[in-house]
Amino acid sequence: GSSPSTGFYSARISSGFSVFRVLRVGLGSSYTLITQFSAPDNSTFGNRRGDRWAVVSPTLGVQLGRLTLSAYYEFMGDYVLSNKDPGGNDLRFKSPNGYCIDLLFRAGRHFALGLEYQQVSFSKQVLGGTETTLQTKMQTTSYGLIFSLEL
Repeated sequence: GSSPSTGFYSARISSGFSVFRVLRVGLGSSYTLITQFSAPDNSTFGNRRGDRWAVVSPTLGVQLGRLTLSAYYEFMGDYVLSNKDPGGNDLRFKSPNGYCIDLLFRAGRHFALGLEYQQVSFSKQVLGGTETTLQTKMQTTSYGLIFSLEL
């Protein structure tokens, strides 16, 4: 099947504590703007432009020297499309289930660079105020660069 060409721009805040100086356990929250570069095609994938808020994500990380590998489990929040459907209804996806993995290299005392991979599927949609369970889950997949500022 086809999929749209999209861009994801995220901001995340997280807090946690270290266990044995190597393991980090905590909670995070992220907000993502999603833009679509390809034209919407209602016969295959439609519009995907919108925003996403992962309200709370449990976090587990491992720090080895200047490298940090972190995983976030995403199960709360929603994905709201910015454009209405052809009938003029708002569309929102709910009940996320997925993960995000970050690999960061500490480039300075408070600054790190890295890579991110995220995959989240949504099992419910709300169209014009009516909530339904999707037969085929709506899935988003993204990957890219991270610039991290740690305070």
